[in-house]
Amino acid sequence: MLGIPVVNSISRAFLSFPFSHPLFQGSVSLKAADLVLVIDADIPWMPGPAAPGPDCYVAVIDTDPVKQKFPTFEFPADLRLTADPLLAITALIEALQPLITVDQKSRFATRAAAWERHRTRKSRAPERGRRPGRSSSNRSTLAQLSIAESLEDDDIVVDDTLPVSRFHEFVRLSRPGSYITNPGTSGGWAPGAALGAKFAAPDRDVIAVSGDGFYMFGTPAPALWAAAHHKKPFLMVVYQNRSYTTGTTRLNTAYPDAFAKRQDLITKGIFRSTDRLCARG
Repeated sequence: MLGIPVVNSISRAFLSFPFSHPLFQGSVSLKAADLVLVIDADIPWMPGPAAPGPDCYVAVIDTDPVKQKFPTFEFPADLRLTADPLLAITALIEALQPLITVDQKSRFATRAAAWERHRTRKSRAPERGRRPGRSSSNRSTLAQLSIAESLEDDDIVVDDTLPVSRFHEFVRLSRPGSYITNPGTSGGWAPGAALGAKFAAPDRDVIAVSGDGFYMFGTPAPALWAAAHHKKPFLMVVYQNRSYTTGTTRLNTAYPDAFAKRQDLITKGIFRSTDRLCARG
């Protein structure tokens, strides 16, 4: 109605807005936003260069808008409303509809069209993964695009990839309960979660996606054995990059000017040692 883009919070855990909606942007920087409405999100954004600027008006709607369960909560807001999110959204719609003028309606439609074009450009970007080439980024893009295109809206996706892989931005599911990820920091939960999802929804296909490091962290053998024994099959897709890049990519992203990056300790120390380890293994 207002042409406002929708993005995932950092602590996303499940599909709460259709990934196929033209206003859904996945992940974008909030630095240029003049208004951010946070709805039921524990960690709305990552502090840093992509966070809202000091002049941005931030409003929070949540059953616990001050997050009393956290000893420290350092996400400032101009307005915090204690309310059920769905009831609050319904009330906002009813209050806004009679206030929107013809000129505003036209402006909102223009804004929505601009964000839809932005979404379209992002969705076309993965097409570069179809081009011939053997670069790791090319192969990763093609793999993620192939998985996303094979999904049906009735499928359940268990996403155990790093946010930097942006796999969730390739997925175009819209049914509630069709996408599950872990908002915490523990990797390796995909095999067990996929097995549990298959038990909970035996008539739906379950596809789990993980990196090779997280896959090994999850000690998947018990989940695979149980799936075979109880006839609860699921598809497990494992990215194989021959290295533990969890710490390296996060370190580069969070601390681009850190000592480890300046001294090239990441590539010299971690990548080379893991390549040797994988080659011997």
